[in-house]
Amino acid sequence: MKGYVEKNLRKNEKVVAKCHVTWIAFVPIIVRALLIIALGWLLAYVFAETFIELQDLASGDIEFWASETYGMMSAIATIIVVTGHVVGIGFAIIPILKLINIELVVTDKKIIGKTGVIYSNAIDAYLEKIDNLAIDESLWGRIFKYSTITIGTASTMLKFPYMQNAVEFKNKVMDCYDARKTSLMTEQAVLIREQTAAAEQSGTAEPAGQPVPAEPAGQPAPAEADVQSVTPGITEIPETTDNTDDRA
Repeated sequence: MKGYVEKNLRKNEKVVAKCHVTWIAFVPIIVRALLIIALGWLLAYVFAETFIELQDLASGDIEFWASETYGMMSAIATIIVVTGHVVGIGFAIIPILKLINIELVVTDKKIIGKTGVIYSNAIDAYLEKIDNLAIDESLWGRIFKYSTITIGTASTMLKFPYMQNAVEFKNKVMDCYDARKTSLMTEQAVLIREQTAAAEQSGTAEPAGQPVPAEPAGQPAPAEADVQSVTPGITEIPETTDNTDDRA
């Protein structure tokens, strides 16, 4: 059965690094389960001893051990023990399943991760969309070599506890980010160069096969028109001849 990471890998996408949960995370869960089971046995023993004392009967009394009262006491003690086992195992199964189902990988393009069993939280983001990648290390984490990795994007903030080799994983993420950034810049430069070359070819090409229009023949040249120059602001007054005879 494919996990969350395998289902979300794209074509030609490769897993570069994978982060695992440390074994130390299971120790407190198992110890707590064993303590609950032991507590069940202890409660059953205390109940049986108290019940016998309240009956004020000797442990060797055959009539008591064969009576219905003993059978009821044994049934109650058994229920206490079984309840201790169920509670202890139940408190162990859920955290163990949560730890087993934690997935966190970095590919050559994205970071993919998931936490939770029934209600799961997941992240599937390209490297250039990652806003924050932090490592939190407690005192016990320094001793047993585990950390909590926090990954954040513009819309998601997800924590991955008990992760081994967190620093190495972060370095792998940074290396993949640098490689992807260089690849994207190279692809963009090639695209711009191709678009520029195509634009230059379409701009410099002249349409061929179109005849040059000839000037119309057989038309006389237009006659020159008489032009009178007039000085602006001055009106020419035509000269008049006085034909009246001078009379004395």
